[in-house]
Amino acid sequence: MLLAEFTAALRSLRHGAPLSVLCSSPSLSSTSHGGASTEGSGLDSVLDPEVEALNSLYERAVTNLPKMPVMWAEYIATLLEQHQIQKARTTLNRALQALPITLHSQVWEPFLTYIHKHADSVPVGTLILAYSRAMQLQPNKVDEYISTLQSRGVYDEAARLLGNVLDKQDSSSLGKSQHDLWLELCNLITSHPTSVGRQALNVDAIFRGGIERFQSDVGRLWTALADYYIRRGLYEQARDVYDEALESVRTVRDFSLVFDALAQFEESVLRAKMEEADGDNNDDDEQRLQTETDAVAAGAPDPLLVRAAKSPSALSDLDLRLARLEHLMARRPLLVSSVRLRQNPNSVPEWLKRVELYEGDIRSQVSTYDEAVSTVVEGAGGKDDGRPVELWVSYAQFHEQRGDVKKARETFERAARSPFKRAEDCATVWCERIEMELRQKCYEDALSLSRRATKAPTPRHVVIGDAMDHDGEENHDVAGAAARSQRLWDLRCDLEESLADSLDDVRAAYDDRLARKLATPQTVLNYALLLWEKAFFEEAFRIYERGVSLFNWPNCVEIWRTYLSKFHERYEGRKMERLRDLYDQCLSSGCPQDLSRAFFVDLARLEEEHGLARRAMDVYDKASSRVKRDERRGIIELYAERARTLFGIDKARDVYQRSVNRDLGVDASGVGLPDEDTLALCVRWASLELSLGEVDRTRAIYSHAAQLADPGKATSFWTAWSEFEVRHGDEATFREMLRIKRSVAAAFGPENAIAAAAAAAASGAAATEALPGFVASTQQPIVGNTISGGDFMPSASFAGARPGYVFRTGKSGVGYYLDPTQAKSGGTARPRAPPATKNAEEIDLDLDDDDDDNDVQAVLDAAASAKERFKRARVE
Repeated sequence: MLLAEFTAALRSLRHGAPLSVLCSSPSLSSTSHGGASTEGSGLDSVLDPEVEALNSLYERAVTNLPKMPVMWAEYIATLLEQHQIQKARTTLNRALQALPITLHSQVWEPFLTYIHKHADSVPVGTLILAYSRAMQLQPNKVDEYISTLQSRGVYDEAARLLGNVLDKQDSSSLGKSQHDLWLELCNLITSHPTSVGRQALNVDAIFRGGIERFQSDVGRLWTALADYYIRRGLYEQARDVYDEALESVRTVRDFSLVFDALAQFEESVLRAKMEEADGDNNDDDEQRLQTETDAVAAGAPDPLLVRAAKSPSALSDLDLRLARLEHLMARRPLLVSSVRLRQNPNSVPEWLKRVELYEGDIRSQVSTYDEAVSTVVEGAGGKDDGRPVELWVSYAQFHEQRGDVKKARETFERAARSPFKRAEDCATVWCERIEMELRQKCYEDALSLSRRATKAPTPRHVVIGDAMDHDGEENHDVAGAAARSQRLWDLRCDLEESLADSLDDVRAAYDDRLARKLATPQTVLNYALLLWEKAFFEEAFRIYERGVSLFNWPNCVEIWRTYLSKFHERYEGRKMERLRDLYDQCLSSGCPQDLSRAFFVDLARLEEEHGLARRAMDVYDKASSRVKRDERRGIIELYAERARTLFGIDKARDVYQRSVNRDLGVDASGVGLPDEDTLALCVRWASLELSLGEVDRTRAIYSHAAQLADPGKATSFWTAWSEFEVRHGDEATFREMLRIKRSVAAAFGPENAIAAAAAAAASGAAATEALPGFVASTQQPIVGNTISGGDFMPSASFAGARPGYVFRTGKSGVGYYLDPTQAKSGGTARPRAPPATKNAEEIDLDLDDDDDDNDVQAVLDAAASAKERFKRARVE
């Protein structure tokens, strides 16, 4: 408690309180100052006797209480406020000796605060000594120490401290990263080279260490190091640094920084030398300088250059420096190329650009090519880096353009022995060499090289001691794969045809290619065409046979087309049996449906021209079931047209009938057409019959095709039938058409049935009003050429319901048989359909024009019965 009161009293006195306050303290009751007091705020306003009395009190306090750090800190702070630095240092030493080390930081704090705040007035030695001792206890003061040193201009010591921090790799105390500290040190060295130079710092090692560690600031650090030497006046060392930087940087950004700094340095040195040579240091003549500047802007020569030229003593030095600057600017493209190649040494396009930069320097171009082919590693670069074979070809063409064909051949030989990883590259080398020999008109050499390149390799292994040379084996495999290159073989075959001494050599080349299974369909065609032109017709046919046996469909389609056309061209119609066998072989060897139509049509035409019309019809019949499904309609129409032309209308009818029945499932020998194609075929058939005046046949065709025509979709079919009945029918036939339409609509779905019933009622009324001459017909429906009547009406397919009859297969064949229940009734009137419970095959529809036409429920029942009947008809 006494210590607290005493300390408070001392603080009050320090801030201008009278000494009586301090004397009233119990701990110092024996001390009396007579009640003296002063006015003011702080020690500067206190009289010297009072300051001395205060210091004496602090001395008595720290003497009596030596282990109290607060008292020592207050005493030191009081002395520093009095600017008694020497006494403060002495007191600080006494405090450090009296207090334990754990309390030293409390007495150091006011002293360091004062030094940092009044760094300009504190002697440098005191500052350095104080901070050096304090940092042994408080290392985190290093940042404050460094900033204080820089503010006092002690840059060498600051650089030494930053270097020590970087060596310890402990930047946590400064709150900065290693990168930031390194850049700070480099900037400090560069900005104050003479001051830092006094310290034993290896500046070059510091910068180079940063260059190795921080790749993102390589260009910046190189320029900083050169700037350091420039500021120290060591210009040659600075140039050496710039040159080394230009030869070592790996990015264009760093290169730009270094190059621009070097160019600026050379320009500044040149300007200084030119001003020195001028000898005119009169800086006050502003008018002359302005005149010279205006003259240069107007395009006149630089006056400095003119004056420098007049000084013979400085001429050689100026010329040297000008040449150095010009040489630097001229080297820039090459230096950029070097940077890019250091960044990616496997870039083939960049190597080729570098060769172009040495245009006119043959020795440099050759050395660049040699360096490139030895540096580039195949597969090590990206997709855009090119391939080594491009270098080899460009190298050889370079010698060829210079007229040194011997060197070009040697280059190609080296390239052929190069360890390519792709057979295509090796084949490219051979092809380029052969083409070079052709350009040089060395035709025999070109042919010999083509035979050598395509020669089948012999198995071999290169053995060195007990180990196998796997690289040699791999190269041998690549060379063997290159011997199978299509490009090489095409080139050899062309050369054999153009340059070979005899046809036997050409045939040997083609036969070798076919035997090694390296031929393409075009190769077969070319070989056969060669034999054909030489009048070896049967040999050409044998080649075609070999070709179709080598290739599967669809690759052999062109071979078959050419083979068949050439055979027909050769023998025309003299060997029809053999030609038929060829077509049969072609079509039965797996010919796809989408390619078979042309072969069927060609064979049919050949049969019409040179064979039998009956065989042509057989060909069309096969084609109608074997071609692509969407092409069958066209084949059937062509079939029917040719049948009508060759055999008459009956044959055409037979074609149409069999084709339509096949689609409806009556004829199970083939696959039918799509429904829309069948309807179109039926409409075409009906048009044919109508053109011949066969109205009943036309109606039977429409009735037959109706079961495939959904009224909701096939509107054109029902419109065509309706127009036909309006023109050529009567009321009974029109009603029969409407009844069939309702039945078919019910078969395709109830929603269609309802719509069809409404449409039928409207269509029937409209048709009756439009045809006032309609009378009830007493004619029975006609199927085929037979009028309804008797116990049996033959019909090849179901043509609609017939009252009193059932469609089935019986002893008389397929057709309509009289219903036995109607026969027993003995009625002679027109028979009606029996109840559905007695005969499930009958459709219970009333053909009379009464109110039942609009009965939707009756339509739905009829639809269900119609579905069952269609199913049974297809099964039968």
